[in-house]
Order: sequence, then structure tokens, then C-alpha cells
Amino acid sequence: MELINVRSDNPSSIQKMKKHFSNPNNTIIAAIVADWCGACQQFKPIWEATTKNYIASQSPSKKNKQLILATIQDSTAHEFNIHDIKGFPTIRVIKNNATVHERLGGMPEEHLVHYIEGVAKTCPVVSPKKTNKKPNTKSKRKTKKAKTVRKKRKTAKRKTAKRKTKSKTKSKKPYRKPNSKRK
Repeated sequence: MELINVRSDNPSSIQKMKKHFSNPNNTIIAAIVADWCGACQQFKPIWEATTKNYIASQSPSKKNKQLILATIQDSTAHEFNIHDIKGFPTIRVIKNNATVHERLGGMPEEHLVHYIEGVAKTCPVVSPKKTNKKPNTKSKRKTKKAKTVRKKRKTAKRKTAKRKTKSKTKSKKPYRKPNSKRK
């Protein structure tokens, strides 16, 4: 679950959002707003506060859902092939680069929370990312050292066991004089 504010003056936000659009498992709830729109200016603070509060209130397991909550400025909508915007603000649910649901106009906070919860129920849960941190080299060395010690002990036990069996078999055989006619 992530919150992104996509603006034309922030190219990194556009690139980040393009990555989210390219992932077919992501479900994106986008509030498409315009800076010149009065209704958008009224809705934007409600959207931002509600989405921040929604993410903060989620348990860690629910935060692993592939749900992206985005505020997309009208001038950047073409970057994501978002067309046919009939009015501002528009809330769109996008999955696999296709509009699943669209709602024109803003909505009060409690309706917005129910709307987001309804969409979130359909989102897949992602297992937590494994970090690519290097393991502690000391513990790795200890592990390698422990393995070599174990191997040495096993081979030592095998050798002593072989010696014991050889000594037992030698003692059971009668003594023979060395043959002087051997080649």
C-alpha cells in the first residue's frame, strides 16, 4: 500500500507511478485533480488526509496489499494513458491499465473510507520484500567453521572406527612367517 502525489514538476513521481502502472497486480485508486479547479481544491485536502489516515490505521498485514492511492495532476494524466476525463475531480480505480470504476466529483471522508475499503478487499496481498542486505559475515564464518569442524570430527570417527576393525581382524588371524620366495 502506497500513497503517491504525481505532479508534472516532479519527474521522479511520474517514473514511480509508471512502474506501478506496469505491474498487473497493482490496483490503483487515482484522484485526478486540476490546479485550476475549485472543486478539486476543496477535495484535495480531504483526499490527502483520508488516504494518509487510512494507510496509518491499517495493520502491517493489510499494508502489504498491492493498492496504490495516487493523486494525479491533470497535466500528467496523459503519461499514464488516462483519457476521457469527464470532470474534475475524478476518482478512478485502475487495474491492468484499464478503468474498473470511475466516480465523478468529490465525496465526504466517511464515504471515501468505505470506497477505499471496498476496493482494498479485492487487492492481492504481497509477501514482505526480502532485503538484499548481506548477511553478517561473522555468523557466516562461524557457520563455515562449524561445518568444517563437524566434517573433521566425522572423518576422525570414521578413521578410528576403521583402525579398530583392522586391529580386531589382524589379531584374529594367525601369525604367518614371511615367505622368502615372494617376488
